[in-house]
Amino acid sequence: MNRNRFENLTRRFVSGGGSRRALPRLAGAFACVRMTLLAALIALAALLLHAPFVGAKVVQDANCGTRSSNVTKLFSSRAYSQSFTALQTGTLVSGFVETYNVQNAPATYWVDLWDAASRLPTGTAPLASTTVVHPAQGYHFNYPTFATPVKVKAGHTYAWVVTVQDVNNNGVLIALNASFCDTFALSNGGAFQSDSNDRDLVFSVNVKVKRHRHHH
Repeated sequence: MNRNRFENLTRRFVSGGGSRRALPRLAGAFACVRMTLLAALIALAALLLHAPFVGAKVVQDANCGTRSSNVTKLFSSRAYSQSFTALQTGTLVSGFVETYNVQNAPATYWVDLWDAASRLPTGTAPLASTTVVHPAQGYHFNYPTFATPVKVKAGHTYAWVVTVQDVNNNGVLIALNASFCDTFALSNGGAFQSDSNDRDLVFSVNVKVKRHRHHH
């Protein structure tokens, strides 16, 4: 985990009488806590957002890097695409993405779901679109929800695209060496180009699926 994310916390431990030799252990502990907390928050968000539905349930579908401690922030591109193959047939209702801001001011991010060809976004318009607002400087967990959810099919490939407001100040969190994930691609206004550095967008999507009746 990037130690810059824990700079303020570790400084408090040291100033409070802690040992600098303990900092590597603290950083490792913070990374474990972050992964556990993030997994719990994603699961809780899915339950709270979609609890009223009867006869259906919301499950986490495709995801990448949400449990990885080897992550960092990435800037300098207008849009970031992560392809994924749907695991469930149902309705994609929401998701997760972690963002990073340099400036201490709100920033709007656009989150879109596209159809994919050769694991890159394709078509004239996204299948679903929404926005999230990063409130201030630093990292932020976002849970984009689509006002008009879109049907997805198990085994079909889609692209999760995050577009930033300012390429110099707004970025996303990526997982490093995440070879188990699908294709990560970058765009600065033109066609998306696949990334060759073994990096992937940290994200997840939630799909509402029908409950199966059990016959006895």
